[in-house]
Amino acid sequence: MFKKVVFALALVFGVSLAAQAADLKVGVVNMQQLMAESPQGKKVMAEMKKEFGPRQQKLEAKQKQGQELQKKLQRNSSVMSKSERDETQKQLRDLQRELQVEGQSFQEDVQSERQEKLGGLQKVIMQAVQGYASENNYDLVLPSNASVYAGSSVDITDAVMKKMEAAAK
Repeated sequence: MFKKVVFALALVFGVSLAAQAADLKVGVVNMQQLMAESPQGKKVMAEMKKEFGPRQQKLEAKQKQGQELQKKLQRNSSVMSKSERDETQKQLRDLQRELQVEGQSFQEDVQSERQEKLGGLQKVIMQAVQGYASENNYDLVLPSNASVYAGSSVDITDAVMKKMEAAAK
């Protein structure tokens, strides 16, 4: 008798959950796509490129200079005087040290700025997703990378993108 009551309760509870799940409106959104392709995301990337592009070009020029010194040393080492070879090796070591220090500083600066700007961008994206979900009565919205499978009928990325494009104007 007890087993029948437990079974009946489980059946009713299961049917109840199934009915609730059937009424659940779920969406998925591709956050990476929104970060890369939204006007706000493109603006952040352009700002980063503008801010750090010149420094990166200087580092690349120094790397090229170091490669040229290395080639010169390998090519002409047998015909160079000892003092000339020593001076070229010293220049190469000094340049490598500079590159290491400046490169590390550059990477730290880029990483710090990226975290700050992407943090702000994530907030903007989250607001757009939440606003769209609220306006369209979604019960649950998940990032697309959090689901094993999601059909195109539940993908709201394009709709959120349009919302973000409208907000950027």
